[in-house]
Amino acid sequence: GGLSCVEFLIIDNPSKKTFLGLGPDPDPLLLALPKGAKNVRLDPQTVGATLNKRPDGYSITQPIPPTLNTEGTALIVDYDIDWPSRLPWQRSADLTTEVQYPTKFFFVQRSADDGALQVTGSKLSGDKSVKMNIDGKPIDSIINAVGDTQGPKMALLPGDQLQIQVRCQINPTFCAFFGFLILIIILVPLS
Repeated sequence: GGLSCVEFLIIDNPSKKTFLGLGPDPDPLLLALPKGAKNVRLDPQTVGATLNKRPDGYSITQPIPPTLNTEGTALIVDYDIDWPSRLPWQRSADLTTEVQYPTKFFFVQRSADDGALQVTGSKLSGDKSVKMNIDGKPIDSIINAVGDTQGPKMALLPGDQLQIQVRCQINPTFCAFFGFLILIIILVPLS
């Protein structure tokens, strides 16, 4: 029916002050979710944050403390994307988004069981098989990434368009069934 997406955000605050998002626009973090995102919600693991619906999308309100010698503030957002109603061999979803903040590292992860999903993007690397620790469990995963977590350089800058296409490969059983159906349609009138 569609894609269930989870975004893990690690927010760094290199200043010496906690960022509260005060002023004329009180939302400290704007979310750049793909068009068509629905059922947007904060994951239960994200505590002390508030999800806000805005005319231009979504934002999160949460104090962001300095991260000089600590890990950044972690936020988790869940949402769903529908597959466009097309023929099965043309099934793809556009998750293209505009980058809101300087980003060192960005990746799309799916479990090895979802290997039939093809992920492509203008800046993303090809498929890499890795073992990731998710919720304390090692999971065989496939990732497509841009940037480096340890590098000093930003991989994406505000305003960059990050193009991401997710395609669903056709199941070989469906192809065999479809071919058999065409063969019957041709052979029945001939016989």
